[in-house]
Order: sequence, then C-alpha cells, then structure tokens
Amino acid sequence: MFSNNIKKKIESETSKKINFNKSFNDNNLDSLDIITTISIIEDEFGFEIKEKSLKKISDFKSLYAFVKKNEK
Repeated sequence: MFSNNIKKKIESETSKKINFNKSFNDNNLDSLDIITTISIIEDEFGFEIKEKSLKKISDFKSLYAFVKKNEK
C-alpha cells in the first residue's frame, strides 16, 4: 500500500485520520478531500489520473492498483 509519508500528507491536508483498508466514504472523505487525495497521489507519482479513470476508483485499494499499473 502507499507509504506512511503519503498517509501523513493526506491526513495533514484533509484533517482526517486515514485507514487505507477502508473506502473513501468509510474514511469520511468528502468530494474535496478525495480531490485533494488524488492531487497528492498525482504529485507524488508524477502523472495525472484522468476523469474517466477516477470513476472506477472508490477506495485506496483501487487507487493503489491504478498507480501501480500506471507507474513509470
């Protein structure tokens, strides 16, 4: 899963405790929190996640799988 450093960045930006084993909804992330989370991941891994792909991502597991599949 994502590093502790990424977790800390997401928690700092969203002001919420994150559990990577739960969905965005179960982590009480609203739409702005999700956009913030996606932005952190994009910056961290150096690529943009297109809107079409975002529709398939509903939790950290699917986000992680997407990143690993598209990582350079």
